[in-house]
Amino acid sequence: MAEYAVAIAVAGVVIAVAGAGVATYSAVQQAETQKKLAKSEKKQREIEADAVRESAKFEERQARRRLMLVRGENQAAFAAAGFETTSGTPLVQDIDLVTQGELDALNIRRAGEMSATTSIYESNVAGFRAQAAERSIPLSIAGGVLSAGSGAVSAYQQTNYYQARKKTLTTDMSGRRYA
Repeated sequence: MAEYAVAIAVAGVVIAVAGAGVATYSAVQQAETQKKLAKSEKKQREIEADAVRESAKFEERQARRRLMLVRGENQAAFAAAGFETTSGTPLVQDIDLVTQGELDALNIRRAGEMSATTSIYESNVAGFRAQAAERSIPLSIAGGVLSAGSGAVSAYQQTNYYQARKKTLTTDMSGRRYA
C-alpha cells in the first residue's frame, strides 16, 4: 500500500511539473505572438504616417498648382476685357486669391501632419505593447517554475502524510488496522 501511495505521489509530481511546463510554454508563446503582432502594427502605423505625409505634400502641391491656373485664367480674362491687371481691383483680387490659396495649401499640410502624428502615436503605443509582452516572458517562466515547485512540494507532503499515517496505524488480532 505504501508503494502505491509513493507511486501516486511521484505521478502527481510528474503531472504537476508537466502541467506547469506546458502552461509556461503556452504563456511564453502567447507573449511572443503578442510581441510580433505589436511590432507589426508599429511598422504598419509608421508606413501609414509616411503615406499620409506624402499624400498631403502632393495635395499641397496640387492646391498651389490649381491656384496658379486660376490666377492665369483671371489675368487672361481681365486683360481680354481691357483691364490693367497690375493695379486696382484686379490686383487686389489677385492678392486675395494668392493669400487664400496659400492658406488652403498650408491647411492641407497641417491636416496631413495631424493625421501622421496620430499614426506615429499609435505606432509608439504598439511599440510599448511589444516591449510589455517581451518583458512578461521571464515572469511567465518564473511563474511556471514556482508552480511546478509548488506541485512537487504538495506531492512530497502528501507522500510523507501517507507514510506517517501508515506508521501510526495498529493492527488488531483480526488483522484490521486502526488508528
